[in-house]
Formats: sequence, structure tokens, C-alpha cells
Amino acid sequence: MKKPGMLGCAVGLVLLLGCAAPVDVAAPASATRVPEATRAATPRPMPTQTLPILAGRLRYGGEGVAGGEARLYPVGWAEDGAEPVARATADEAGSFAFSALPPGEWVLVGAFADGDLDAGGWLPVIVDAEAHALPEAVIDLQRPLAVAEPALDDTVSSTPTLRWAPVAGATDFALQVIDAGTTALAFDLAAQLAPEPEQLVVLPPLTPGHAYTWNVKLLDAQGAELAYGGGSFTVEGTALVALPEPSPLDGLPPSCHDGSGSRAAYADVEGHYCFLYPLAFVVDVNDAGQPLVMGPALDDSAEPLRATLAIEVSEAPQGQTLAQIAANLIAASAAPGLAMEATPVSLSGVPAVLVAPMPGLPTGQMVLTIADGRLYQLRFAPLASQWPEAAEQVETLYSSVTGSLTFLQ
Repeated sequence: MKKPGMLGCAVGLVLLLGCAAPVDVAAPASATRVPEATRAATPRPMPTQTLPILAGRLRYGGEGVAGGEARLYPVGWAEDGAEPVARATADEAGSFAFSALPPGEWVLVGAFADGDLDAGGWLPVIVDAEAHALPEAVIDLQRPLAVAEPALDDTVSSTPTLRWAPVAGATDFALQVIDAGTTALAFDLAAQLAPEPEQLVVLPPLTPGHAYTWNVKLLDAQGAELAYGGGSFTVEGTALVALPEPSPLDGLPPSCHDGSGSRAAYADVEGHYCFLYPLAFVVDVNDAGQPLVMGPALDDSAEPLRATLAIEVSEAPQGQTLAQIAANLIAASAAPGLAMEATPVSLSGVPAVLVAPMPGLPTGQMVLTIADGRLYQLRFAPLASQWPEAAEQVETLYSSVTGSLTFLQ
């Protein structure tokens, strides 16, 4: 049995309380019929055997605890100091039995013959008044451990010392130290007890300013748990405050900040650029780190119509002007009946070329520019002239991005 959160877990019992119904034995066929009034007044036989409602055994180190007690307490008794509602004394073998229990929810607590309560945990018990059952409750008692250091809720150094009194028969211990704030396990040690009168463990450096809880259980050579104890402490010093992760939007130029609240900023540190886009749009970044800006869906189809922008950044071809790069792209994508035009434009004050329809995608247009040896390709789709229902989205996205695109150093 263990308290929740300790080294183990409690197991609840559902006990069904009731009495066996008296048996009405029919008279032999040859018997003289008794008048109804006389039959009603005749007392029925009652059961002669009284069975215990709950039976069990108290053990310590695998042996029965003679003279110990099993006590039934109300839930929450430890906080309000309630007295037990029932007691049962263990015999020489450690066995105990309750012959009657009140219905309700209780906790079953074991006690040594000298009065020490079990430090290992309490057993939840539910007594139901509708039936009768005989479950066995085996309680392995643990002595409360006398902790010598540190005092409860004490402030300690970053390498505190834990010290406790010995318990007869104990040969090993299992120790856990837990960060009370994060619930992370800070230290876990299972080892043999030292031969000294008191056991002493010096912990490795812990985090300054953090509060910790600790618990230790002592075991005998067969692994039976003999004692349990622990406490809490706070490490001296000031807890370090974790700084927030730097945002790629920190330190952006004013052109990539919008005070109206109607546009959001996107920054690509590796691509050395940032821009503003309409707040109703979303940005999805692929595995290559290339963004795709998408407007709200304009229909309910599986692939709805919407304005989109894809951006690709690459090393600019050596020895070629922007016009030559545009001409080469057009020549590579030439097709019968497809007339692509390159028009000089400005991209946030930087010379650029608008190619429409876009090479490789006749339903879109592309803006090309060169900055710091990098070629920027901004592919907008669809063409507003071909898809008038998307014209407003396309124009809003185009004007927002081309008017705010800024190249970062």
C-alpha cells in the first residue's frame, strides 16, 4: 500500500455489507396445518454463524505483526485529526477481522503494537450495504523514518545533505528527489546502506531557487520495505528565468511592421528578406524552407480557388543582367500560342521584372529581382484577368507584398 505519488500505489477494496436472509423451511406434507395467525407468530430460525465483514493480515518484513491494529478512518482523517470508526487487533500471526463495519467510504490504516502508524500508505475501502463479501486485506507495514537532515521546508545549499536514522533489519535504500515545480526527477539512487549509525547522502548540484521534495524507503535483504520517509526543501539562491527564444520578427525594419493590425509580417532570415501580407492569409513553409502564402478559399472544392504566392531564392547566374535572366526563362518556356512579356517594375524601390504569364504556369505571373547576389522569384497566381472572382485577393496580396518586401543584411 502506498499513498498516491509515493513509491508504489494503493489498491482499493469494495466491501459489500449485508446479512444472509433467514431460510423458510416448508413443513412435511403429513404435518398438521397450522392456522395462519399461529404461523405468523412463530419466530423464524436465525443464522447461527457470524462471518467477518473484512479480514486481513498485518505484516512487517514478511512476518505477521502480533498485537498490531487495523484501523478504519474517515476519508481526510489525517487533515482533520478524526478518530477511527472501527479497530481490530491482530493475533499472534498478525491476522485481524472486523465483524461489522459501517457503510461508506473509508481508509484502512495499519499500526504497530507500539502505536506507530504505517508510513507506507493507506488502503481505500468502500463498504456497500447491499451485499456481503469477505476480501482479504494484506497490509505490509512500514516504520516512519526519522529524518535528521534537512528540516522540513528548510533552505539548503545547492549540494544538500540528506540524513536519516537507521532501522533494524534494513540493508538497502531507494531514494528519489523531485523538482516540485516541474515534477522532473532530479535524483534517483538505489544502494546499500552504509554501516554508520546514520545514513548520509550528499546530493549532486541542484538548481538554485527551486523547491524539491524527496522520499526514501528502506528495504531488507529480501526486498521487503521496512521504513518510509522524506521531506521537502528549497535550494538557496535565485532561480534563473528562461529567456524567450528569439523571434525571426525581432529587429525587422519598419517596412516589415504594420501598425494597422490588418497585416502580418513574414521574415526569412536565411533568404534575407521580409514582407507584409494580409492578415486573413496563411503561410505554409515546405521542407526546403520556401514559403507559400495562401488566401482564404473562394469555393468548397477539394482544390479551391484562392490567391497564392510562392517565393524561391537562389544564387543569381553570374554575368547576366536581370533582363537577360528574364529573357532566358521566357525562351525556355516558349510554347505555340503563349505570348509572355517582361515588363520593368519596382519592388520596394529595387528594380525588378514582371513576367506574365509566368514561365511554366500560364495562369500566374512572376516578379524577378536580384539583391546581394541572390535571385528572388515571386510567383503569384492566378492571373486576375483569367480568374476575375479571385482578382480582389490577387491584387491585395500583390500590392501588400511588393510594397513591403525588404532585403535584410
